[in-house]
Amino acid sequence: MGGAVSGLIDLFKQHENLVESTGDKEKLGTFYSQLGIALCHRGKLEESYMYQYKSLKLGEIVACPKVIGHSCLRLSVVCANLGRLEEGIKYGERACHLSGDAKAELPLHRAGLGALNAFYYSGNIKKLRELGKRLREEGKRKSDTRHLAITDIAFGTANFCSGNIKSAIKTFKSALDTSLDPMLIQLSAICLGYAYLADNQHQKALSVSEEVLKFSEKHGFEFLGTTAMAFRGCALAATGDLNIGLEYIDSAMSIWRKTNRRYTLALGNIIYGQLYLGIVEGGGPKSLSLMLKNIRSLIRLVPGAYRKAEKHFNNAVNISSEIGARGLLGQAHLNLGRLYRSKKRKDQARENLLKAISVFESIEANGFVKQSKNILSSL
Repeated sequence: MGGAVSGLIDLFKQHENLVESTGDKEKLGTFYSQLGIALCHRGKLEESYMYQYKSLKLGEIVACPKVIGHSCLRLSVVCANLGRLEEGIKYGERACHLSGDAKAELPLHRAGLGALNAFYYSGNIKKLRELGKRLREEGKRKSDTRHLAITDIAFGTANFCSGNIKSAIKTFKSALDTSLDPMLIQLSAICLGYAYLADNQHQKALSVSEEVLKFSEKHGFEFLGTTAMAFRGCALAATGDLNIGLEYIDSAMSIWRKTNRRYTLALGNIIYGQLYLGIVEGGGPKSLSLMLKNIRSLIRLVPGAYRKAEKHFNNAVNISSEIGARGLLGQAHLNLGRLYRSKKRKDQARENLLKAISVFESIEANGFVKQSKNILSSL
């Protein structure tokens, strides 16, 4: 698995001492940045950060806009996934600013893709829409499909963060249809898969996530492949194959812990919490055949489902609060509100739903505000 990118990393490291010995800081900065992006694709984010940061510092020493811009673009993606969201936003905005400098050789669609990660993970809907408008104008001016595809991803993530899932699906489909670049196709697909899960279209989510997994296995693109693994697990669990579904989710969570991907760790805790919440609220397999098929996982999930759901949602609250992932923070409180409502713990349900509403209102996530208020009014 991942032979192509693994071989590229090995090749870079074999020549690292040689490039360092040249004393050419601009060339070395470019070299470090390219090695860093290969490491990022394999999901080795902390090592990728080290090389990208070294690249940035070298670019600043020689005042090279190209090295600075490309390292900032890649740092914004890496920082966002490590949960260093403020840092990621800073680098993403710097990359977007440099896209206007011809010497940087950094088109807006590339710089914007980096910034988009940090804006989305922080739940900054306003900045996502502003970026989408700028990308759309540039795409129309240049008749460039890459700008237009990332425009759709920017608006799609803004819609998703706001709780307008149907619109997000429509926009992500447009991004997928527009994309010609293989990486953009995979990014559009993983966004669409997540939106399908949120809309309970589990078979479609399963199909999309399987395609991303195949690409990851062939090309060594674990950066998205691990997330696709988790989404595939969710879809399998929801469609009756709980045993295999949990294995996929467990594998993804283990990788995220090892690689310190704090945002997706928070997301993973919400995913697990929702599995337990479904049992508490009366979901799960109903037929005898499905119960027998999933007996191993039901033995694991059913006992103490309430406490386990509470623990996972609180884990998500803690992580998302620490890193500033406001969208996930709101989702965790919303799910805690649902959990406490199911057990008639009205005061705790009200407390968490009010917290969810406050968070969602602060980022203008109007769809989730409405959903939270509807649950609150049912208490």
